[in-house]
Amino acid sequence: MGSRLFYVIYHVEEFQGNWWDIFNPLQGDGKFGMGGLSMMGGVVLSVLGGIAFLSWRRAKLWRIADMVAPTFALGVGITRIGCFLNGCCFGKPTNSSLGVVFPADSFAGYVFPHQHIWPAQLFASAMGFLIFALLLLSERKKRFEGQIFLLMVVFYSLGRFVIDFFRYYEESMVFVRIQGVSFSTNQALIVPILIISLVLWQLLRRRTEQPRQKP
Repeated sequence: MGSRLFYVIYHVEEFQGNWWDIFNPLQGDGKFGMGGLSMMGGVVLSVLGGIAFLSWRRAKLWRIADMVAPTFALGVGITRIGCFLNGCCFGKPTNSSLGVVFPADSFAGYVFPHQHIWPAQLFASAMGFLIFALLLLSERKKRFEGQIFLLMVVFYSLGRFVIDFFRYYEESMVFVRIQGVSFSTNQALIVPILIISLVLWQLLRRRTEQPRQKP
């Protein structure tokens, strides 16, 4: 729901006059599936929903968050391979030898026909697998509950912020341009998420260390 909502907010012009398409599971070609999703919207809403549910159940929030954090990174690594094969979430044109040309019948090939573009999906996939490995290694030196989850958020935020410079976004997804450099709405969302994560890191770490300092 969050993925769809975030996409609709920034592409509302696509649904004017036909608002049913927001919920319609049938695409224009008759195929089943809902086109137009934003991963960041899904991540934010799922995290908030998970926190609300675990708090309501009075579960050990941070311990559970640490347990599921590596699976999120692994999921990013796997799903972005699917994005590459589907030709969505693609990069900007490039003259680099890393550039790839997508088939004309894919969305990437339609937007940039016969052009080499950055394989932004594979960059994101590699980032996901790398974060997954780092989180597993970090579990050996875990010092407080919530550390692995917050580490995942920090790693993902920094990686996603950088990768978005290589990724293509339509004008509706450009948040601001500074000195000719475009910053996406996803990057704008990442900044407060990163700040909040760093603040929580300090609070949880200090809460864990305080009992040790008592005589």
